[in-house]
Amino acid sequence: MPKWHILGPLTPLPAAGDTQARDHGDAMYFIILATDKPNATQIRQQARPAHLDYIAGFGTQIVAAGATLSDDGTAMTGSFILVDMPDRGAVEEYVRNDPYVKAGLFERVEIRRWRKVIFHPPAE
Repeated sequence: MPKWHILGPLTPLPAAGDTQARDHGDAMYFIILATDKPNATQIRQQARPAHLDYIAGFGTQIVAAGATLSDDGTAMTGSFILVDMPDRGAVEEYVRNDPYVKAGLFERVEIRRWRKVIFHPPAE
C-alpha cells in the first residue's frame, strides 16, 4: 500500500453544488504526482496497458499525463497527471482505481489543487 500524502487544497473548495466557484469557467484542475517504488520497472511495465486503457476512459478530463523521468531521461520515476474533475473526491476515486495504484507501483501519491495562470498547450 502506498504512503498517501494527500495534501489539502491550495485554494478553498466550493460548497457542494456551487458551480460559480470553479476556477476559470468549468475547469477544476488537480495535479496527481506519483513516485514509483524503487526497482519497480517490472510492475510499471506489467500494469501499463491496463493503466493506459483506464486513463483513456476519462477522455478530456485527463488534460495532460505522462511519466516523470530521471534527469538523464533513461528511467521512469513516477507519473504526472493533470486532471479536470468536479471535486477532490472524484480525483481520489480516480487514483484509488488506477491500475498502477492497484498493482502497488507507487511509493507516494500527492494530489494538489491547481489554478491555471499560464498554460500554453502545444499546437496539434
